[in-house]
Amino acid sequence: MCFSGVFAPHGFIERGVMYTLKIGRLSLAAMTLLFVAAVLAGCGSDTVDEEKVRQYADPITENVLMAVNEGSYDKFSRDFDQQMKKSLPEQVFRELSADTRSKIGDYLDKEFLKAGRQERYTVVYYRAQFTKEKEDVIIKAVFSEAGGKELLSGFFMDAQGLRKK
Repeated sequence: MCFSGVFAPHGFIERGVMYTLKIGRLSLAAMTLLFVAAVLAGCGSDTVDEEKVRQYADPITENVLMAVNEGSYDKFSRDFDQQMKKSLPEQVFRELSADTRSKIGDYLDKEFLKAGRQERYTVVYYRAQFTKEKEDVIIKAVFSEAGGKELLSGFFMDAQGLRKK
């Protein structure tokens, strides 16, 4: 299942199209993101120990969502892998955060849905609530291991409000 409205490895997409990154200087990031998203969407999912995964995924995901509310790039990028740090600089975060908050509001709460493996990634899904969004917002957090630590490699959001131009 492919989700839209995405903080992803290296950018932000919506239904396979770059979201809010309409600025020409970001087209390389858009192309990179589309490639990575297509690879991730096409992979099969294997089972994982959900309790073990939730020990790191829940707090990291909560941190990212709260950082968007607070506009804190340091907090937002704290658990990024190197590629995410390079591909999602502070200025892009500020634009995406402002756009997300204007369309679906502030993050309120999340509920774990499921977790699985896709190649070298662990993918975790949540259902979240935001102040301006009547429907559930689906969160897809993608993790990879580096140096013995699980790091965020992608962050996807799907919501009706994010699909609006």
